[in-house]
Amino acid sequence: MEEFALGDFLVAFGLALVLEGAAWLAAPQSMRRFMLRLAGSSPAVLRFCGLTAAMLGLAVVWIARR
Repeated sequence: MEEFALGDFLVAFGLALVLEGAAWLAAPQSMRRFMLRLAGSSPAVLRFCGLTAAMLGLAVVWIARR
């Protein structure tokens, strides 16, 4: 198994912050409405969204590393 690469982790974390920040910069009102809608969602829905996002992210990383 490969050694954990802190540099790669930090690049990925930084990119996630850039994308999150860009969404807030481009459409703050839409992001606020979206967050309020999420806050009213059930824990099951939030878990499903989290699982879906994690699986999609894992697939992207897997494809990028192939």
